[in-house]
Amino acid sequence: MTLCRFAAMIAIRKEVAMDGPHLIYFSDPMCSWCYGFSPVIEDIRRGYGNALPVRVVMGGLRPGTTTPMKPEARREIVGHWTT
Repeated sequence: MTLCRFAAMIAIRKEVAMDGPHLIYFSDPMCSWCYGFSPVIEDIRRGYGNALPVRVVMGGLRPGTTTPMKPEARREIVGHWTT
């Protein structure tokens, strides 16, 4: 399951109260580590169910940036996804 699909699924589960203990997972759809870690978060969600709701907070490697990414930065990020 992709991280974006997982985040969307969590957003749909709004009926679960977040006023008690819950897991807040900070993630970034551009981050290869976050993408690779998403099965662990899914296992936690499946294993604990409503006893430990998961709240996904999406971030970004380039928040608020208005300039295009430089070619060397693109190559570096692509390298993380292909190794």
